[in-house]
Amino acid sequence: EPSLYGKMAKQLRSTLATKAEPGLVTRVARNLECFVGDFDTCQSLLNAAVRLRKDLFPGALWTLFTCMSEVDLVGRHPSLQNRLRMIGDVLEQHGIQQKTTLKEMAGIGEAMRRNKTPLAKCSSKMAERFLEVLQTAEDEYRQRDSPGDVAEESKTGTRAESAEGVGSTNYLAVTQQLLVGFWAELRGLGIEEPALTEAARRVCSAAVDGCGRQLDAPALAECIQKLEAVASKDAEAAELRDGLVALLVEHF
Repeated sequence: EPSLYGKMAKQLRSTLATKAEPGLVTRVARNLECFVGDFDTCQSLLNAAVRLRKDLFPGALWTLFTCMSEVDLVGRHPSLQNRLRMIGDVLEQHGIQQKTTLKEMAGIGEAMRRNKTPLAKCSSKMAERFLEVLQTAEDEYRQRDSPGDVAEESKTGTRAESAEGVGSTNYLAVTQQLLVGFWAELRGLGIEEPALTEAARRVCSAAVDGCGRQLDAPALAECIQKLEAVASKDAEAAELRDGLVALLVEHF
């Protein structure tokens, strides 16, 4: 009922105005789709987020940042862009949380694009993390007694998979897939990370063997789609896309 919704929205705005607590901001952010069309409530939520103790609760801001992208909040309410930039500045100051997984970082990359808010410092730290995990995954792959058996994981590899939120029998393949997608998002934002570019080039090259050929057909198709989104304006992305297309053809 419109009248009931109006009363509830008014009460929520009042609570956000007087009790800017991280738990409240997080809960409201995770249900943002329920009132994304209500400008006043969305503005109250972002105002509450800006007033948080940034040094203690950056996690709540990361949740809000990603949830905003999922409902295209800035697209619906362009005037909230300035507040989003303020939140982005805080996130840049505090960086990525240690417990953030690769899957979450890939989501952050997508959120930066959708929110039209690139976070260069955070992107650099996430790129470093991607490269570290890729190196670990490649080392684990090479250390197996039977390199072609991707289902057999060492204890170290299993722990790494759990820590990165991958949960796959082919840890290396999923890491490669997430890396390519994250790289494409950064390129679309105009963020250059040379070491990450080199890693993505190795993954996408049709000439590489061994641990460079791990992506199956569905993963290749998804990576191609990610690269295609930026290929028209990025020659490097177009080249990597073509390399993956060549690899995909070999599956048929």
